[in-house]
Amino acid sequence: MLLAAVLCAGCEWLETGGAPSFDEVEATEAQARVLAKAALLVQVRETGAPAFHVREAPLVELEGPLPPFLLAPEVPVLIVAHDARLARRLAARLVRAGVPGVSVVRGGLQAWRNGAEASEARAPASGGRAS
Repeated sequence: MLLAAVLCAGCEWLETGGAPSFDEVEATEAQARVLAKAALLVQVRETGAPAFHVREAPLVELEGPLPPFLLAPEVPVLIVAHDARLARRLAARLVRAGVPGVSVVRGGLQAWRNGAEASEARAPASGGRAS
């Protein structure tokens, strides 16, 4: 096992305790699900790390106890983080706890922000007068 850990130092499946059993979704799809209230977005960080907070997402610390709303969510859970490894670790932890419908936002916070900026650029301007 030690040899496997040395050879596979970058393999996230070792960090998650086995092959991951959750999906990854594109940021634009995740944003559409959150906007439709069809998913719960959660941001994860390591304890003591600075927060790069997304206003739509409650902040969960990786090492802390899992909040009750995550153990029995009413909708699927989407996880976003500054570091993809953190998101995958929380996803694996939730799956091991029996939480269904867990996904990681592919590209993390950067992709989330880029998708939000693109959505805002495509949105029609409001407050204009009709002629």
